[in-house]
Amino acid sequence: MPVNEETNLWAKQVRELHKTRLTQAGYEGFRDSIDDEYHAVGVYFFVRKDQSIVLTSRVNTRNSSYRFPFEMGERPDGKSYIYQDASPSVDINTYSLIPKYRKKAMPLLLASIGKYIKNLQAKRAFCLVDRENKAVQRIYQEAKFFYSPTFNESIAFPSFLRTVDQLPVQWRIMEWDEAIINYYSQMHRDLSVEKLAQTC
Repeated sequence: MPVNEETNLWAKQVRELHKTRLTQAGYEGFRDSIDDEYHAVGVYFFVRKDQSIVLTSRVNTRNSSYRFPFEMGERPDGKSYIYQDASPSVDINTYSLIPKYRKKAMPLLLASIGKYIKNLQAKRAFCLVDRENKAVQRIYQEAKFFYSPTFNESIAFPSFLRTVDQLPVQWRIMEWDEAIINYYSQMHRDLSVEKLAQTC
C-alpha cells in the first residue's frame, strides 16, 4: 500500500499501531516529523484479522529516499554510515505485531515483501534490531535476516530512548541478500498457487 490520498487513512492506522507497540515495548522518542520523509514515499505492508491490523511493515527504496534510516543513526565515534553500494537495495522498517498472530501472519508478510522487493530487482534489504531485545532478534533470525557484515557497528538515534533508563537504544543492522529475497518471492508464488487451488 503506497501512501496517497486514497490510502492515507489506512497508512495512518498502520503507523499508529507501530507507535503504540513501540510505547508498549518500552521505547520513547518516535516523532512523526522525523519519520515523515520515509512515510510519504514508503510502501506499507500489513496483515489483517477481520478488521484489525495485526502485523505491519514498510519498505523504502534508496531511489525514493536520499538516505536509509540507518544512515541517520550515530556510530560509537559519532559518525554515520553512508550507503555507497550501487546495486538496488531497500530498507524494511516499521515492523510491529500483535504476538498471538505472528505464526500465521508472518509468512504472509514476508512472502509479500519478498515478491515486492524481487520485482524492484533489489539485491539487498536492510532492517534494524534493538541490540538488547533478544526476542525480536530471534524473530528476525527466524525470518532469515542476518547481521550485516558491511555495517557491523551498532548505531543510535540520540532522541530515541529506552523508557526504563532514558538511554539511546543501540541498534544492529541486519539484512537479506539476493538469495533470501528470491526465497521469499518464491514463497509468495507458492502461497498464491495454493490459494488458487483452494478456490477452484
